[in-house]
Amino acid sequence: MTEDHGQSDDIVHEPSILFRFGFGASLAYLLILLIYFLSEQDAFWRMRPNEFGDFLAGSAAPLAFLWLVLGFLQQGIELRNSSKALHIQGEELRNSVEQQRALVEVARDQLKSELDDRRAKELEAERLAQPRFLTVGGASYSGQTTKQKFHFRNVAATCTDVSIVVDGQVTSKAAHLPAGETISMQRSYDDLSKMEDFRATIYFKDELGKNGSQEFEIELDPSGGPNQRPTYREARRVDAEE
Repeated sequence: MTEDHGQSDDIVHEPSILFRFGFGASLAYLLILLIYFLSEQDAFWRMRPNEFGDFLAGSAAPLAFLWLVLGFLQQGIELRNSSKALHIQGEELRNSVEQQRALVEVARDQLKSELDDRRAKELEAERLAQPRFLTVGGASYSGQTTKQKFHFRNVAATCTDVSIVVDGQVTSKAAHLPAGETISMQRSYDDLSKMEDFRATIYFKDELGKNGSQEFEIELDPSGGPNQRPTYREARRVDAEE
């Protein structure tokens, strides 16, 4: 910025220097003419009109030539000053563009940071609004019939419109399931050869009113119960893994 101010000073002062030089030179020349006139008064008074006119024309010619040269130099200076002014404006415009670009980058980074923070908060709110189920299973036996009962206990956020679906069939429903409450389902087997592991999907609405689901792989032990009867082994959530 210091260099630009120096150029601005040149623009202001250079033409005034030429004007002072031309004014001083003109005064000096006129003073010489006056001294010459005073020393040669008798000759001047004897001049004919045409001779006096020639003298004035000849006397004015150096002044005219001087100011013509000074005017030419001043035009060159003005052109140079105009070039400097355009250069300064170009520099200022470039600096302004750089500053605007930097401001845009800062605003963009700030907006991205705010969006990331908002998205992180939304994801955290969605996570906290989700229920979480712990599964407990057991079996009862009556003759050749084995009944497997499974309890899904909600240990997180309250959910509504809860249903358990196995093989496309709704096996259990609950309109409202707060934390600590349990929803259960039961499967009966008369033919143990048809007893196998299965998947159960729990559908619900979370605390934000969004639909959700959690899928569990139910593993059975064909000979882990009393008298080597089939029983429940474990339940493993599979939708989170996939």
